[in-house]
Amino acid sequence: MKAARELLITGLKNPHAMERQPEEMVEWQAERMVAVAGDEVLKNTFGSNALEHFEITAYKSLLAMADRAGIAMRSVLEQSLREEERMARWVDRHVESLTLQYMQKEARAAA
Repeated sequence: MKAARELLITGLKNPHAMERQPEEMVEWQAERMVAVAGDEVLKNTFGSNALEHFEITAYKSLLAMADRAGIAMRSVLEQSLREEERMARWVDRHVESLTLQYMQKEARAAA
């Protein structure tokens, strides 16, 4: 069980170090739309989506590690997992509008 505990501790450091606010980042991207060159906004949105799914997978893995190590932290990890799932849904809901804003910007620039 000591090895499982150590793996859990290492695993807990990874998502904590990467925790960011993709919602704020996507909103910031939309605000910057007029000043951004190329498709940077879309690429950053894709990155936000990937980050959220990485974190979802990491929390699912941490749940398995905590269970194996016999450490009672399921409720905390499940809460974090739900937060990441909510954020992933938020990013997903905004991909279309950001894409359309980008297309409108490019159309205006080409006119």
